[in-house]
Amino acid sequence: MDYLYPPKRLLFLAPEQVQAWVRAKREREDREDEDRPPLRGLDTIPSDAYREVVAVGLYVSNVDHALQKPLRDRAEAEPEGALRNGPGIFLCPERVLSWGDRHGIDPSLVLDKVYYHELAHAFMDTGPTPYDELWGRIVEESLANWLSYQRFSGKEARWVQRLIQDEPAEYQGYLAVGQWAGWWPSTEDGTDLIRAAHFWFRGFFTGLGGRRLPRWVYRELWETYEAFIRRWYRILEWGFPVPPLLPILPLNSTQIKDGLVPVQIWRRAKARNLLTEDENRWFWARLAERVLEETFA
Repeated sequence: MDYLYPPKRLLFLAPEQVQAWVRAKREREDREDEDRPPLRGLDTIPSDAYREVVAVGLYVSNVDHALQKPLRDRAEAEPEGALRNGPGIFLCPERVLSWGDRHGIDPSLVLDKVYYHELAHAFMDTGPTPYDELWGRIVEESLANWLSYQRFSGKEARWVQRLIQDEPAEYQGYLAVGQWAGWWPSTEDGTDLIRAAHFWFRGFFTGLGGRRLPRWVYRELWETYEAFIRRWYRILEWGFPVPPLLPILPLNSTQIKDGLVPVQIWRRAKARNLLTEDENRWFWARLAERVLEETFA
């Protein structure tokens, strides 16, 4: 597993560090009005302390021949049908057993949790994941844990929550990432909502081949849509459900509470290669910041 695991995914945010960062950020906001870049002041650090609970499973988008040969050389045995070309999920039984033993949790439950987490990465593998960016790791890992957590209920769900508490801060935003407060940054004049809506608006028309639209047509459509959003803004703040403004922008409160909304939007953003654009990067970084604040406040 250590051979397979990418080094850039072994840099972590310690929860204690994030808690101190959130406190300092709020104290600073009380004194200053300055608009700072999202996640400023947070740095990942290499830590073997988290290796045992992170490098337990790994999703690989393509187990090609170049990867298969060194794996066969290192393996003591090869199960029938293993190491075929294509996507694959690798699990480390020793670390699964060790993790379960530390908390007195059935190893089969630990295995299920890890497997569903990696399966979530596979589900969201629609395009390049920006793991080199802190905000990309926070969003991807929080959503993967959210999808995994949904597979459990009752006592099992509580045990899974206990396991997640062992993980780095990037993984712990699984509850906040699907909530309204974490998903829609808000300001008194609705500016952030407008910027977010513009993001979805562009993605929607890109999906319809909107890049071929004349610029003036796109501009007229956006100005009309923006005016419509501003009229609805106060109603949104009051908490009333409203009709969807676009097929990929559901604003009905019952839909927003379903974490599949951010999952699907994240999948589409990766599929359309939208995560390289400055406006989109700002939005996801802001979302990641809010997720950490909601989780570690």
